[in-house]
Amino acid sequence: NQGMVLLVWAEQAQREDLAHRGINCLLQFQKIHNCHLSVAFNIARAVHRWPHLAPVAQDATTLFEFVLTIDPNHVKSLYALGDIAQRSGDMELAKSFYQRYVDALELQANEHPLGKFNIRFFNDIVAYAMGHLAFLPEAAIKEERIGWRPKRSMVLLAPKWDVANQALVDEWKKHFCVIQDEQQIRQLKPLAENLMIDAAFSRMPDGRVSHIRLAIPFVQQEYEKQRFDPVLKLSEAIRERGWPVLEKLGIAKGQKFITLHVRESGFKNEKGQPHNANRDDDVSTYLETVEMLVSRGYRVIRMGEPSMKVIPSMAGVFDYAHSDLKADWLDLFLCAEAFFYIGSSGGLFATPQVYGTPIVSTNYPLTFPGHSSQDIFIPKLLKRVKTDEFLTFNELLAPPFWQFEEGGQFSRLGVDWQINSSQEILEVVTEMLDLREGKLNYTQDEQILQDRFRALYAKQDGLCICRIGRDFLAKNQHLLV
Repeated sequence: NQGMVLLVWAEQAQREDLAHRGINCLLQFQKIHNCHLSVAFNIARAVHRWPHLAPVAQDATTLFEFVLTIDPNHVKSLYALGDIAQRSGDMELAKSFYQRYVDALELQANEHPLGKFNIRFFNDIVAYAMGHLAFLPEAAIKEERIGWRPKRSMVLLAPKWDVANQALVDEWKKHFCVIQDEQQIRQLKPLAENLMIDAAFSRMPDGRVSHIRLAIPFVQQEYEKQRFDPVLKLSEAIRERGWPVLEKLGIAKGQKFITLHVRESGFKNEKGQPHNANRDDDVSTYLETVEMLVSRGYRVIRMGEPSMKVIPSMAGVFDYAHSDLKADWLDLFLCAEAFFYIGSSGGLFATPQVYGTPIVSTNYPLTFPGHSSQDIFIPKLLKRVKTDEFLTFNELLAPPFWQFEEGGQFSRLGVDWQINSSQEILEVVTEMLDLREGKLNYTQDEQILQDRFRALYAKQDGLCICRIGRDFLAKNQHLLV
């Protein structure tokens, strides 16, 4: 008990010394009670969290594999081993563990006495982050509608103190059973663990398990083929509340506006932490684009939260991120009613997506392009630090870079990101604007380049159904080799 308590304290206080003491306690217990499942898993989990403590025990991979000798279907260890393999760039091994993980989850739920009633719970990562809260339930609904996921009664546990956007939670109440009472959530937690589905993974028609970010282009392609409407439709109540707010800002009802979200490190308090720095962006590189949009008669609303940089005061632009008007319901209104959305690699992108708003994704990982055929994206490129040479698209889409997510993983391989230039952002947004206004027809040569680019995904069993920016691709077509 002392060891378990110390590890809980260590995680809450981010104290490695407490974790060291906790692991030692559990190791002493393990000597007496060999093959104790819970103790073995918690030692592995702590070493995974604090790799520097591996000499105290063993490395996390060995420890998790030991847990599997006790219970081959231990779901948390299977997931952890998949995560370790993915972070190391071994995608084949990661796929193997993730396949076993999802199989074990399904077996666990089916064997539970209540499993036959077809009730399942979302895992607990759904509600706390905006991207998860919009993207994962939407994906689950789309998979069910196209017949790739069994029809089930889904339950979402969403404690009010830990939800990214209460208005969006209220929207999901139309589709799922949402429980927000803390006492009820505590009582249901053990049941939820046994009847859980992990919405971050999808089972493809051939039985393979894929991460949802890689599966969603296939899901979306089938969803569009079957001509389904967007998953959510903005309620009239929110629409009637939203337009009077914009009218006070000088945006007449029905006037077209564009939303802009540029991810920074402040929201998740990531300053000085390299693991997510590759997702951050610089809002100053978007100002020329904002001026172009205003010159063409549009209003621009900058989304975000108060820790972001303040943008210069500009006619036709409202910095909603620093406004006292901010509200959960207004976030939904602005994302749903926008003519289109411009955004970098931040979770807010999933909100316009769920309402069917077209998206221009900038500074986006090549491996996670836009999810809809109406979207356009331009990726961040990687270049070798020593030679200053850019990696080809083929290299970016292949191991070890295919599934890397954290900045430290790239720096260890001697590569660095290059953010999109102001000119590149201006060009791709102009392309979307011309397309939305019906002023753009792609040439045959431009379409050939698009087809060559999309063919690269097929080599990795992937799919890209959106467009990569026309000018960006033309400039970088030498990277198609």
